[in-house]
Amino acid sequence: MVHSLGRSARGVGGNLYANVHVGGVVRSEDATATWQPTVEIGTDVHQVLAHPRRSGVVLAASAVGLGISRDGGGTWTFVTAGFHATYQRAVAVAGEVILVSTSRSERGSESAVYRRALNSRGPFEKCERGLPRWFADNVNTGCLVAAGKVAAIGTVDGLVFVSNDRGESWRLAREELAKITCLALGEAR
Repeated sequence: MVHSLGRSARGVGGNLYANVHVGGVVRSEDATATWQPTVEIGTDVHQVLAHPRRSGVVLAASAVGLGISRDGGGTWTFVTAGFHATYQRAVAVAGEVILVSTSRSERGSESAVYRRALNSRGPFEKCERGLPRWFADNVNTGCLVAAGKVAAIGTVDGLVFVSNDRGESWRLAREELAKITCLALGEAR
């Protein structure tokens, strides 16, 4: 089952990336005529995201940490520094800040969102200002989104949190909704 698709920023020829659940990340350089693996096929990847403006930067939220490629998926580094666990379901880019959801397992225990500048080599930091200590379940693929400085989180218990400063602080924007399964933000102009 395909979990997510990402198209690279202009300048890399419009590569398309797909993550297949427990199937790694595959890349097409020829408009889907052919595909080649970039992350080991047995790797449990939950979302792949090509940076919207940075050519060659691709991110992968996985069960073993955050995969970061700076060469269009040619090589990957999996980062775990700063996270309380390694199981990740969603990744987003707010300007030059990476946001990623992390929990202890597929069951969603101790689920949180973390942030770090894209160019930083340091550890990720937990987003805390305006968010609960732990979410009730995983913040799933499609439920952590960003456009420009704005980011949003949707939860299985019907809450929507919004940040206007790339995830540094958050506010509860909506509550008492049905289970959130996907969010979308338009690109800020």
